[in-house]
Amino acid sequence: MLAVVLAAAIGACSKNPERAKREFVESGDRLVARKEFRQAIVQYRNALQHDPRFGEARLKLADTYVQAGDPQSALSEYVRAADLLRDDMKAQMKAATFLLAAEQFEDARVRVARVLKKEPKNVDALVLLGRALAGLRDFETALKRIEQAVELDAGSAPAYAALGSIQVARGRQKDAEDAFRRAVATNPERADVHLALANFLWSGDRTDEAEASLRRAVLLEPRNSLANRALATFYLSTGRAREAENYLRAAAETDADPAAPLQLALADYYVSVDRPDRATALLEGLAKRSPTRLAARTRLAVLAYDNKSHADGHRQIDAVLASHPREVSAIIVKARFLLQDGRTDEALEKARAAVAIDPSSVPAYYLLGSIHRQRGDIRRAMRAFNDVLRLNPRVASAQVELARLNLATGRTDVALTLSESAAQEVPEDGEVQLTLARSLLANGQVRRAEPIVRTLASRFPHSAAAVATLGHLQARTDEGTAARKSFARALDIDPASIDAMAGMAALDIAEGRPDIARARVDAFLERVPRSATAFVFGARIHGATGSWVRAESLLKAAIDADASNLEAFRLLGHLYASQNRLDAAREAFDAVAKTRPEEVSAHTMVAMIYEMQGNIAEARQRYERIVQLDPDAAVASNNLAYIYAEHGGNLDVALQLAQRARQKLPEAPQVADTLGWVYYRKGVAQLAVPMFQQAVVKEPTNPTYQYRLGLAYLAAGERRKGRETLMQVLSIAPTSPEAGEARKALSGG
Repeated sequence: MLAVVLAAAIGACSKNPERAKREFVESGDRLVARKEFRQAIVQYRNALQHDPRFGEARLKLADTYVQAGDPQSALSEYVRAADLLRDDMKAQMKAATFLLAAEQFEDARVRVARVLKKEPKNVDALVLLGRALAGLRDFETALKRIEQAVELDAGSAPAYAALGSIQVARGRQKDAEDAFRRAVATNPERADVHLALANFLWSGDRTDEAEASLRRAVLLEPRNSLANRALATFYLSTGRAREAENYLRAAAETDADPAAPLQLALADYYVSVDRPDRATALLEGLAKRSPTRLAARTRLAVLAYDNKSHADGHRQIDAVLASHPREVSAIIVKARFLLQDGRTDEALEKARAAVAIDPSSVPAYYLLGSIHRQRGDIRRAMRAFNDVLRLNPRVASAQVELARLNLATGRTDVALTLSESAAQEVPEDGEVQLTLARSLLANGQVRRAEPIVRTLASRFPHSAAAVATLGHLQARTDEGTAARKSFARALDIDPASIDAMAGMAALDIAEGRPDIARARVDAFLERVPRSATAFVFGARIHGATGSWVRAESLLKAAIDADASNLEAFRLLGHLYASQNRLDAAREAFDAVAKTRPEEVSAHTMVAMIYEMQGNIAEARQRYERIVQLDPDAAVASNNLAYIYAEHGGNLDVALQLAQRARQKLPEAPQVADTLGWVYYRKGVAQLAVPMFQQAVVKEPTNPTYQYRLGLAYLAAGERRKGRETLMQVLSIAPTSPEAGEARKALSGG
């Protein structure tokens, strides 16, 4: 076929442009009739090379993009066609429809207004205008336009559906339902109105009624792809996966897109319900066709890895990458294989390559976050999952991952916000509800958490995580005996559940039995597989109960098990620092820094230890290297600014560093104090005062902050406030070095 297209193109070049462009369009029309959409696109584009202002070709090209499953390209061509065919109201309507779908509401409004100027009683245009105005949050005018459409055509299903959608956006659920039901009543034989009603009912958790409406839509139009997909999605999301098959198959049978997304979705379904033979048969057929070969071969590699052998999976995906080295989906699959094999460094390299090739790839960033999380690199994991949400704010799984990471780092308020957002997106998802429950408990909102936790434990009685969370709830409500039973049941379900064992050990510690807690955890570590995660958990329990030698040995075991686990290195360094074994702590963090040159936190800890040991020159050099490596390294920037201010450095550079740290850590009192001290050293006491005030508000008993605020008041000419603040230092910490300096300042004043 391609040879025929090329031959036609060569022959047409020798003819006059007007005739050539017409012949290209006619050739494209024939190809569309045979559903050879990609070849038709080539022909329409050939016509446009002869005449870029050929509106008819633009419009046909846009229509063909739609049939080929490329709505983004269709949008741009519809807009160009509408600009060229200003008197063609159908072209204007198509452009407006696609602009609306792309949420370009103002552009859509302008296009529809052009139609209504010529055809003021065009019902479809009024409906489109109403939807565009609703997108612009002008609900009152939107309603007027929709009501005008209903007056013109009382049987207009799109008008009623749009009316319902606007009422939903306004929060008027009853009015919305009335509109959707009127659409059904006036157009009972149209599948789309039943789908609109079903979507409304489903969003209101009225699943039985939603299912009835979806089934009615399919009954009316058995080959309606959208209706079949909607009903299949309903069954999948409500835990009835087996019932989805017939509807997914029906949708796949109507798949006219050369890329076959619905057939690939059916193959994915077979994988999800553990029917690899069905999936393999379907994918092998798709692998023989050019438009679907790459996607099918990639999926076949995954099936081979999961169901045959890891080596076979690697072989198949390597073959895909040999012919398509920059195919991001294949790179991601290869990275996942490497991660599952425990080759985290290689997996990380592949994930970074995928992101570099396609910075807009949500799966690539998600995988990058998962790898960083597994390596214990919480900061980079958070950054990657935030990139996922930057690209698509509605990815609930990324919100859940971020919530868990924030819980792990003590930012419980942020975790709660994220988990609540995820719960709005997918309210029925068990993992989301579990994360929400844990976030509520961490924030002390036990009463809100209780119904969610008890529902999860009832809904998922064989989930160790759900049952362990019930135990944590019971522990918070002084049901110690019940909590122990729940933790024990969770451990029966999953003997390796660290969450359940942590709950049991916490009860022991709370009851004043640290020896029993340590013995219980040690026995647990003996029977679960060796892993860095388990050893770190054990070290935390031993550290919490003062068993420092055992905690140290467990952290070393964690590092032996996984040298990429940053959390083990960090905890070991903090353990040494808490015992004033600063040389050993520095060596621990230095090991991370040498293994991971890009690991800013480890470099920062080394520099901080040098600073604590009084080696300011070495600390300064280390901080300077860190801010060169990562200008956004807030802690290093702050500490370096302080060293410059305190030990004779460049105060202008110190100010830049302190301001940069302040942007990253606006709530940290240490950062406000540093910025205030730099201002004070530069002789700008008026700017120093508010910084020290913020630090004092955060930590009112810190004598250093109070002393510096007093000095700043005096330098700014506010002598009374200065003396009162310095007197406060004497009250807070009368024997501190700051108190001695405060006395000198008071006697001199």
